[in-house]
Amino acid sequence: MSILPRILLALLLITSASSLALAAAVPAPVPVPVPTPPPTLTPTTTATQPEKPSGPAVILAGVILLGLGLLGAALAGVFRPGSIAGPWRLPPGSPVFPILLILVIGGGCWIGGQVAFFAIRAYQHARATGGEHFSTEHLTASDLALVATLPSLVAMLIVLAGDLMAGLWRPIGITLARLPRRIVTGVIGGVIAMLLIFGASSLLGAFYDWIHFKHPSEHEMLAAMKEASPIAKMILVFGACVMAPLFEELLFRGHMQTLLVRLMSGRSALAPPAPEGMTVIVPPFDAPPGIVRDSMLPPVGHVLPMPPPIEYEPPPRIEYAALASGGSVGARWLAVIITSIVFALVHPLWTAPLIFLLSVCLGYAYERTGSLWVPIVMHALFNISSTFLFLNFV
Repeated sequence: MSILPRILLALLLITSASSLALAAAVPAPVPVPVPTPPPTLTPTTTATQPEKPSGPAVILAGVILLGLGLLGAALAGVFRPGSIAGPWRLPPGSPVFPILLILVIGGGCWIGGQVAFFAIRAYQHARATGGEHFSTEHLTASDLALVATLPSLVAMLIVLAGDLMAGLWRPIGITLARLPRRIVTGVIGGVIAMLLIFGASSLLGAFYDWIHFKHPSEHEMLAAMKEASPIAKMILVFGACVMAPLFEELLFRGHMQTLLVRLMSGRSALAPPAPEGMTVIVPPFDAPPGIVRDSMLPPVGHVLPMPPPIEYEPPPRIEYAALASGGSVGARWLAVIITSIVFALVHPLWTAPLIFLLSVCLGYAYERTGSLWVPIVMHALFNISSTFLFLNFV
């Protein structure tokens, strides 16, 4: 039985067991108080407060969720040596300037758009209040909805246009080939990632309580959703569940991680070394083994000297196969780690450990499959579930 049916069979067990653990990890909704007359000689009454899960219950829930996530990862073959080495996107030796330029322009437009928006709001606030200091607390829900969507949308369009002109859509994995299978893979990977992150979130929350570390109870965008108007809430949900997965995966995984893998792979993986004094014509990476394109043939009238058969044997087919769909496992993992550190740093500091774990899951899935749709679906599934849980149970 292939790995995909085994994962689908185990998914039912994982999902049912995780629902019990989530019930212990997520606080119960606040009950609606029913007004009753106060008893005689009682000066005041207090409103019912939501009960926070106890420390042992949170830790137990975290351990269960982590165990289920690790089980799903094992079934998916994550711990198999070299499983991260998927298809090449930018083969060693290919030019890096186009993807580097697009990464710098796209990231600059994204960050620059947010900085410009905050600068305008700070100037307007200073004029209205006579120079009072401006902070993110002065932003309204409508402001957060705008800054969460407009800079990302503009930057994403610029990046996609640059990729189209540079011919990078296919190399970074933006294709419709086998899209339904990629979506299924993303859903399975998203469930595994959610189990790991929700479990780690429970343990991290218990650790924060133990060291008495005070932090916001939710992301500022999630907090704004409850106070926003219906239109602003729709824009915030769209920004969190659609725009963030699309643009952040395009920028961080599709460009930054791909560029890092290319730079760290060098040129050593291009081909096996040829014997001294011999010249070997190696087919391009998108050509089958043993096939040489017409553009690589010598000019008419030029005859290549034939080497003595006893002095040289062609490289085994397996070496070219490893070349086409492998590469340095260490370089890929290092690229995932560096990208995840940068990805975590652009989020609130108290969420950095969880964001880093999420990014590692996304980066691994991207390297293994070579398709950008897989981390996009995983990211969207995580954001949708987090938003749903916050709006309905917190």
